[in-house]
Amino acid sequence: MKQVVIFIPLLIFFYCCQSAKKEFPNEAVNDLLLDSSGILIYKTEPHIDDPVVLNPLKTKKLKLLIVNNANTFFVYKGEAFGLEYELLKLFLKEKKIDCEIILVNNVVYIRDSLHFYGGHMAASTFIIPDKPMPAVCYSKPIYMADLVLVKHKDHVQKITNVTLLKDAPYVHYLRTNSNKPLDSFTVTYTAELLTKEFLLRQVNKKEIEATIVDANEAAIAMAVFPDLVLEKIIEHNAPVGFMFHSEMDTLRSAFDSWLVKNKNTSDYQWILKKYRSLPADIADLTQTQGHSVKELLSVISLYDDIIKKHAKEIGWDWRMVASLIHQESHFKPNLKSWEGACGLMQVMPRTALIYGRVSDKDIFKPQANIIAGTKYIRWIENNYFLDSAITKSNKEKFILASYNAGAGHVEDARALCKKYKLDPNVWEDNVEKMLLAKTQPKYYNDKVCKYGYCRGYETTDYVNTILRYYKDYTYYY
Repeated sequence: MKQVVIFIPLLIFFYCCQSAKKEFPNEAVNDLLLDSSGILIYKTEPHIDDPVVLNPLKTKKLKLLIVNNANTFFVYKGEAFGLEYELLKLFLKEKKIDCEIILVNNVVYIRDSLHFYGGHMAASTFIIPDKPMPAVCYSKPIYMADLVLVKHKDHVQKITNVTLLKDAPYVHYLRTNSNKPLDSFTVTYTAELLTKEFLLRQVNKKEIEATIVDANEAAIAMAVFPDLVLEKIIEHNAPVGFMFHSEMDTLRSAFDSWLVKNKNTSDYQWILKKYRSLPADIADLTQTQGHSVKELLSVISLYDDIIKKHAKEIGWDWRMVASLIHQESHFKPNLKSWEGACGLMQVMPRTALIYGRVSDKDIFKPQANIIAGTKYIRWIENNYFLDSAITKSNKEKFILASYNAGAGHVEDARALCKKYKLDPNVWEDNVEKMLLAKTQPKYYNDKVCKYGYCRGYETTDYVNTILRYYKDYTYYY
């Protein structure tokens, strides 16, 4: 089973980066990279092809226009992310189709760009309209989204004016929808070709009264701008789909057939949960895929209840233990490393047997594995770093480092601290520094060291990564 991951912190990071960018159309913003699934992604120059001749079902090469934003597609540390991107990737992987991506920063350009570039299809949070826009067609709904009215918290009067992107596909949906959701407002359409993110920033600055976006986009913006609040849902369960070139009916039909067969699979549903898990203040207004989003947000992994129980037994914050598991196994219970470490907490069989009385046949069972891992943590805590001058925070860091490299190496680093007039009771810039030094013969051969060479850079990175996870988890859980 796959981990339920909340991506809001990562999406916020992208959103903040976007806030400093100028908005230019058709600007390819990412360099060459090869996706881990084998789907090709690369920067492209403008050129025109005939999409009918280059049928991707035959050529196995698809040209995709995709909006570069925090919901649909972005690149972080060399990896591609995004809700629509990852859903489409499932289809492309099954059909063994490579994908050339043309990044578009502004959704307003998407339809014209689809034809200008000879693209086969386009991806964004496209709300499927009752009356399709000319020269394009849409897939069946890939998920349902709630469109919400966002305002500044200081605006206490009734909202009468909303500002929307001129000619954007979601605006076409609102204009043509039979429920007439815009009739109760005076609508201002942007004269400039802006983005929804820019409009949300304008709401935050009180430059405009309100705007309408998808609930997930609102959630990301509200995490960055806490003064933004939701006024109400404008449209509940609006259908979101992919946009296709009007000549790509065969491709659209192939995708729709695949969608019917795969929409309820664990891979598909996992991606939806990963990206569409919203903060609690939105959870009271909307539901996602039949689950309360408040309920979804309360979950770090499928094993939270087990983690909470056994973290409490050793007096640790369960979110710190969850952060360690995230780093060790990414919540994959059947993972086995090349070194033989097993399960969620990547415990060695001998360690599991000694400290948790867990046998080889049970080591991959989540509860047994977490029992073994947490008891090993308690053993380290009871036998090392007993100096009363060590703060709780520093002791936790020493134990995390010990879990990765062994307590002996951490004690060596503390001994080196004493020799080189650093503080042996402090992790940052002290024990951490000497652990890094243990990659050099001068230090690991020092007579105060008993355990020799240590891959200190791995251990310090390990500890600091866990602390970053923990910071995110304590913010949201």
